[in-house]
Amino acid sequence: MASSILEVESLVECLKPTFDLGELGSPDWLRQHAVMEKLNVQAALEAQKNGDESLKELLVDRGKLPLFIHELIAVRLWKDKVRKQLILSQARSQEMALTSIVIPYVICHHELTLWTLLETVLYHSDAVEALGDAVIDVADTVVEAASMLLAGSPPETDEDVSSDCDPTCDEKDDATSVSMWKELMSKRRKIDFDSGIKALSILRYLSSTLKTLPLGVARRLVTTHDVPMLLVELLDRKPWQRQNRKQNTDEVYDAGTWTKLDADSSPLSKVELQIWITLVQLLLDPKVSVHYDFSSYKREQLNRLRDHLTRRVFDQLPILEELDRFLSHLQFVNPSQPKSAVILEVVPEIKRTILKTANWENIFTLQCQRVFRPSPDALTSASRLISEAYPLEDLEMRCPGKPRCGNCGKEAPHRYVIEDFCVGVRAAKWNGTAAHNVKLIIGDSIEMPVYL
Repeated sequence: MASSILEVESLVECLKPTFDLGELGSPDWLRQHAVMEKLNVQAALEAQKNGDESLKELLVDRGKLPLFIHELIAVRLWKDKVRKQLILSQARSQEMALTSIVIPYVICHHELTLWTLLETVLYHSDAVEALGDAVIDVADTVVEAASMLLAGSPPETDEDVSSDCDPTCDEKDDATSVSMWKELMSKRRKIDFDSGIKALSILRYLSSTLKTLPLGVARRLVTTHDVPMLLVELLDRKPWQRQNRKQNTDEVYDAGTWTKLDADSSPLSKVELQIWITLVQLLLDPKVSVHYDFSSYKREQLNRLRDHLTRRVFDQLPILEELDRFLSHLQFVNPSQPKSAVILEVVPEIKRTILKTANWENIFTLQCQRVFRPSPDALTSASRLISEAYPLEDLEMRCPGKPRCGNCGKEAPHRYVIEDFCVGVRAAKWNGTAAHNVKLIIGDSIEMPVYL
């Protein structure tokens, strides 16, 4: 954790954008990953203090926020292009088989680090305004990430997500029976889910700041991406709720953890609150809704929202009564269609620049050597750099909930884990007591290996 504003300032000043995706996973990139992890912890600590915003102010004053957007888009392009290409190559040739999931997982986890930091910092409207033209890239990226929540069912229980083998198998069986790809994909799925949830928060921040953002942002959200239709579908499917089949209970995703859903729970979860507030901002603000095409089909779909609006919901979020009246009125009127006009719209420059300069063949060749099939020496060196990103004094504040056994799921008194990066065998214990296996949880329920 950064101990002073001077240290935070030095960390911020050393950040550089990654223009070559082939550099992901390199020693320099891993060092910057460690810096961003420290800044992420610093942002979380400042948010807990409810007043100290030195990191946010520093990022705004130094114009560094677009750099974080650049890094987020870079790692998402890596995930979409490089990882998928490797899967295809591995299917064609055993020589392309994955030898370690350490570095690829850290790259995937890096995306979640960026989402978490941005979710914390962009809560402040002046930080959103400081994005400048990068706000268009932000709009595109958050919609893309939120849409992924509709791509599949929510993760099963934490034990199911973090392990693809029978919990009674020993460590040797675990290492030999579970393919690295299967484990990496299960971790990636959970990261995608957490990223989508955080994207919904940032989407709400954007919608609440539209009055001070370029006019093209509102139009892009409601016209290009049709965010209202996306949010209607999300409210119907509720991917932030799941059934825990082992305990035969319903659970809701709340602040990075799954908690039991019972009759006394609030009718709207924190995720749903973000979505409803976003809908209010997009539909009830005339300066935003003027860009929206209220066709008969869309009015019919929007009317589905009223199925979720009950007295308990109104009591929790009174502004939804106004939204309910608007939706009711919408069924009996035919709003004027958006006027066709020549509009100069800002394009997502960051993503365009990265794609324009990317040589995918060279990137893929370099990534195979550096990330997916590193030499033993390179992997050892990378592991040391990775461990520096997670100092022990920061771990407890980043671990949501109480420690739990990695095998049986029961609560444990301490968090203590040792992970062999080279072979992927996990050996964890309670401070020398082998009674339970406690998996270390970092960054909103994402399991992360750490040297102790």
